[in-house]
Amino acid sequence: MNAIEINDLGFSYGENPILTDVSLALPEGEFLAVIGPNGGGKSTLLKIILGILRQNRGEVRVFGKTVSDAAGLIGYVPQDVTSARGFPINAFQVAMMGRMKLKGRFARADRADIEKVRSVMEYLEVEHLAGSPVDNLSGGQKQRVFISRALAMEPKMLFLDEPTSSVDTKGQKDLFDRLRELNKTMTIVVVSHDLSIIPRYATSVACINNKLHFHSSPEVTPEMLRMAYGGTGCDECDSLGIPQNLHGGHTHA
Repeated sequence: MNAIEINDLGFSYGENPILTDVSLALPEGEFLAVIGPNGGGKSTLLKIILGILRQNRGEVRVFGKTVSDAAGLIGYVPQDVTSARGFPINAFQVAMMGRMKLKGRFARADRADIEKVRSVMEYLEVEHLAGSPVDNLSGGQKQRVFISRALAMEPKMLFLDEPTSSVDTKGQKDLFDRLRELNKTMTIVVVSHDLSIIPRYATSVACINNKLHFHSSPEVTPEMLRMAYGGTGCDECDSLGIPQNLHGGHTHA
């Protein structure tokens, strides 16, 4: 079964087209790296799949279901979690929010919910922060708490939008090592500007810049470079800082 199926999708803000003729068939169990320039439509596409935004045309299916029917199957960690301020709640309560999304707005947590949240926080090594106000956490700690919130839903797929933007180098490696473990049991989709993650962690790549180009192996192709950065690829590799081993069949002159 495909985790995501998109056919001929289009989305515009007013008269400004953001996504045009986007189609994708992503098999279940992939670790998809989503790359592309700022403003190219990466986050917009994630929000359409999540049901936060609605496309102007085209169809989206998630594990064979409509977006609304699949709402409980996707855990989502947004880009701006480290800038959250004014949350008068602790880390455990943030993680529990994911569990309550499954049960409904007015549901009460039972013993199974509490144990599940404790389990995911322990897995992500933030259980000792359970009683800490979320505003007092570091960027890396807050990121793991919000991932705990997503995992508390027991999703079949996990979306992360620029998850390492406020995390140090060691924290980035630890995070992606943990995502690789999670990928054994769920589909992972990560939006990132860091192309170095692709050969180490990804199983496939999608480049989005109004249109979408998909590659079913962990390579950045010359076509993706042209879509994402303009130019022709090889002549611009050094200036872009893109390692040669990321190129699909592309070599330096």
